[in-house]
Amino acid sequence: MDVNQVDYMVIDFPGELPAETVVPPIQALVEDGAVEILDLAFIRRDAGGLIEAVELDALGDAQGAAFADLTGEIHGLLSDEDLQLVGEELPHGSTAAVLVWENTATRALKRAVLASGGTVVAHERVPAGLVERDLTAIGMKASSI
Repeated sequence: MDVNQVDYMVIDFPGELPAETVVPPIQALVEDGAVEILDLAFIRRDAGGLIEAVELDALGDAQGAAFADLTGEIHGLLSDEDLQLVGEELPHGSTAAVLVWENTATRALKRAVLASGGTVVAHERVPAGLVERDLTAIGMKASSI
């Protein structure tokens, strides 16, 4: 499997996940071909601190239905240990979605470079905080880009 850059994101909310506001922008990225969801899992940390993995159908009808549209072919990259580690960072009384996706927007470029005998020497994620700091230092606003 030729995999491009892979990211993960943990989306945490007090109480339940507001799927109606969170899912559409993720779905737009999938439909535009910018990302391919590789794994999707849910974690709940109750008021007492107990951490549990939550199945899609246990989220509730609205949340489950909204997130079901994103699942596609889930590869099961997230282990129980991964979810436990993420859960330990969540505030008590919250629910989180953990997404793992491949950035497919540059997949065609990478394949073209390799097919023509070239080599992708580096392809890394620059942390947003560093970019924002540097833009501020040179007098630009990140929102103006």
